[in-house]
Amino acid sequence: MSAPSRPSHPSSLPGDASGIMARIAERFDASHSFTFAESCVMLCYVGSTSHGTSIPNADPHGVDDVDLMAVVLPPPRYVVGLDQFEVWVSQWDELDVVVYGFHKFVRLLVKSNPNVLGTLWLREIDYVYRSLAVWLPLEANRHLFATKAAHGSFAGYASGQMQKMTAYSREIQDEIDTLEAKLAACGWKLQDVMDKRSVPMPYGGTTATEANAMADRLRHLRAKYHAAYMGEKRRGLVMRHGYDTKNAAHLIRLLRMCIEFLETGSMAVYRTHDAEELKAIKRGEWALDDVKALADALFTKALDARNASSLPFAPDVRGISDLIATITLRAFALDPRAGRESV
Repeated sequence: MSAPSRPSHPSSLPGDASGIMARIAERFDASHSFTFAESCVMLCYVGSTSHGTSIPNADPHGVDDVDLMAVVLPPPRYVVGLDQFEVWVSQWDELDVVVYGFHKFVRLLVKSNPNVLGTLWLREIDYVYRSLAVWLPLEANRHLFATKAAHGSFAGYASGQMQKMTAYSREIQDEIDTLEAKLAACGWKLQDVMDKRSVPMPYGGTTATEANAMADRLRHLRAKYHAAYMGEKRRGLVMRHGYDTKNAAHLIRLLRMCIEFLETGSMAVYRTHDAEELKAIKRGEWALDDVKALADALFTKALDARNASSLPFAPDVRGISDLIATITLRAFALDPRAGRESV
């Protein structure tokens, strides 16, 4: 496959789209035996950018990264040989990037993964690159993935967001602070504890067994809660509002998208009628009880939409498999009709 073109994006989108592929390629190529540019079949903006709900970082409530998703079709040995590539995730500067192998990506589509499924219904402006030979045939058959199975996936992801929005609390942070203070009193430096570097024997009446147990608990709490949040700013917002407003906005958006998808068979990724409401939730303008009440109503409505939906119960896995086999063979030039151009 030829190197993708790099169309420019309007300045309203975050990041430098004209150089975004080069930035990803520099990181990706350093740890892989095939290149990002030659294997990429799709690169797009996802997350708050594609939803139209991004809040600038200059805003007191702005905690959004620039989220991008890419799909690559590696060389034939990764498809018919023993080598494998499924996913690569990397975060640096303002970028949060996930790159899926083509076949892993399609398997996620079959499972109605909300983050992946939405990439088939993006606005033109949200695509940085799409290949004619691989992506467009898949996109042209997106109806194959419009089924009632989306309900279980979307509702499951929404339930996860509902749990996460109240998982991190003042009590959790108080325990983290207490453990850090106790370990400091033992003469242990926080960075050494987190990096699992050697530490001196504890003092102050604390045994090594006790100190190590506290260190294990601290590492667990920081990995589970701090690592899941975007730095001190987001944690501070959770403390201020009493819940994670970003998770709350995801919760409501996922349920509404689920209902719309079951009713129409088309996904409204870019939010129009409710974008400002979702941003208001992200800014903490909604009380937690109000978010929960709306979510409960939407969970019920989503189930009703599933029961009333005219969509197929599940994807036609055999038909999808045949489609993917055809696309892959053409992309590897086993079919003379294979195209190499990009859009």
